[in-house]
Amino acid sequence: MGLFGKRQQNTGAVRLPADFARTLEQYGRWTFDPPGSGIDPSQIGGGNIEYELFMLAQDDSDAFVRAVAAVAARRFHRLHRATVRDGPPRPV
Repeated sequence: MGLFGKRQQNTGAVRLPADFARTLEQYGRWTFDPPGSGIDPSQIGGGNIEYELFMLAQDDSDAFVRAVAAVAARRFHRLHRATVRDGPPRPV
C-alpha cells in the first residue's frame, strides 16, 4: 500500500496513513545511507516521499509535527517494552 492508502489512522488534525511509521523508517534508512540501505527510493510511499510529506504538512505544520512525534513515541515505547520488560532477545 502506498503512502496515501485507504486505511489511515487519525492523529488529530492531520490524518496519517496506516503504514506511516514503516514508510518513515524506510525513508530514514535510505536518507542515512542511500547505497548501503538497499532501498529503492521510488518504492518508498508513492514514489515521491518528500513531496508527499510536504503535502501532508502543508495544512497544519504543527499538527503534522505532533502526529509524527506520536508515531515515533509509539515505536519507541514498543522497543523499550520489548527490550527492558521482556529482556533482550535470547540466541537460538
